Amino acid sequence: MVTKNDIVYIELDKEEFREAAEVALIIATSISDRPDLHPRDLLERFIDCLMGEVAERMVLRWLHQNGKYAKPAADKKAAERDPGHDILVKLGTEKIVCASIKSSLSALKDDPGQILSTFTLAVTPEEIREINIQVYLWLSLRGSPRVTVPSMKQAAIVAWALDADLKKTNFKEYRGEERLAPKLKLKDLRPPRELLERLV
Repeated sequence: MVTKNDIVYIELDKEEFREAAEVALIIATSISDRPDLHPRDLLERFIDCLMGEVAERMVLRWLHQNGKYAKPAADKKAAERDPGHDILVKLGTEKIVCASIKSSLSALKDDPGQILSTFTLAVTPEEIREINIQVYLWLSLRGSPRVTVPSMKQAAIVAWALDADLKKTNFKEYRGEERLAPKLKLKDLRPPRELLERLV
């Protein structure tokens, strides 16, 4: 069970953010959207790519701060195809495995506890990797101060799952998009600290 006390807040420095923005711009102006997505303009695609790059760097910084091996799986500035996973990590046996980092944005739920109990890992059956990590960002459209655009102050590493965890659950249609999502809620996955215990 994952609670809001388990989630990990990581804020990038200026250099990490600059790098994330540069890579996001390259990706946003060169990729084709999946056929199951609605048509997106450049700004929407850039923001989505930027959230993904920020999420990847949040996880890398967190793992490095805790003395764990972790490195990007590909040079995204190169012309090579994205391998479909974000970083490489070492499990307890020192076996290098692929980890996928998913970033999502919540506009309707602005409390991490509600996010954990409402949403699922943003992965389809085809996208499952050995390790699957979820980063969530959330807006605050009511109250004060309002946060109406993605913010690193409202972003956290919330949960993760092994491939075996996800293969044990059923997938269902994800409302609003033509894709599948796991039935397990984020709260039913693994807390971030357990990932540190498994990695070297």
